[in-house]
Amino acid sequence: MFGSLTLLLHDDTFIKWKPTLLYTGLAVALAFALWVMKKSFLKLLLGSQLVLPDSVWMRLNVAWIAYCLFMAGLNAYVALYFSTDTWMNFKLWGYVFPLSFIVAQGIYIAPFIKAASEKQELDKQELDKTPSP
Repeated sequence: MFGSLTLLLHDDTFIKWKPTLLYTGLAVALAFALWVMKKSFLKLLLGSQLVLPDSVWMRLNVAWIAYCLFMAGLNAYVALYFSTDTWMNFKLWGYVFPLSFIVAQGIYIAPFIKAASEKQELDKQELDKTPSP
């Protein structure tokens, strides 16, 4: 829609503000789910693939909210104060931000995943030791 408005009106403002609106919308949705509905949206999406304590899911949700607000603010700043060429370069080379954020998340949750897999292995060993009736 924003791309169409940009082409139709010959105004690049719409496309420059689209990421800001998307990041803000995601932050609001995650915050609403977490603090109003008391649900971890990330756990609902990924809970079947990742076994993590609820406190970790809560921190991941808060981290995603903060990240989305940071990216919305950063995009708004660049869109507002810099030329379209600079904004395009920012979008092109700005992959460093999500990449860094995702790597940091992986480092953060790695010990919890290892602990969960070790617990599953111990549970399996205990189950194997149990005599069958």
